[in-house]
Amino acid sequence: MGHSFGAFLAALYAAEFPEHVRAFIAVAPADLAVLPAPGGGLFEQIRQRLPADQLAAYQRYVAEYFDFHAAVKKSDDELAAMYRRFGPFYMAATPAASRPAIADTLEGNGGMMPLALYFSMGRRHDYRAAFRQVAAPVLVIHGRDDLQPAASSRAFAGLFPNHRMVEIAAAGHFVSPTSRRSSRPL
Repeated sequence: MGHSFGAFLAALYAAEFPEHVRAFIAVAPADLAVLPAPGGGLFEQIRQRLPADQLAAYQRYVAEYFDFHAAVKKSDDELAAMYRRFGPFYMAATPAASRPAIADTLEGNGGMMPLALYFSMGRRHDYRAAFRQVAAPVLVIHGRDDLQPAASSRAFAGLFPNHRMVEIAAAGHFVSPTSRRSSRPL
């Protein structure tokens, strides 16, 4: 089982070690089967939803975020601080109903780990053919209020020959309730 980027990692594991996977669950899978992502992926989705007064700051942030040459010169603490600055942009682009459920989750992983993940993936890849070879059953779960569109989760699910997709009403990226009555995860 994996969530978001972890769902992508679970898919890679299933493709590489099919003999060890009977089934897997992908919750809000990251749209990373192909890079660069068609349509720009998460960073473009956020840009399209941000208020106009935040666009210039966001563009500067994205340029810094993907300046890997400069990033490798930063300390672990400096990188962690940079990655934490993503949260306010993500929140501003997220539907208001979903914000309570994700507010405490945006501290994120910091330091060298996200940078190492980017380096390990490379700037260009296409894992679709490998995912199509996974015979294990795959359940993809998508929260209808997720910033990532359901079409992205459907496309991810469709890469696996034995898949099922479930959409959860009133749930966001963390598939937790998005109503104002409760912000506790399901």
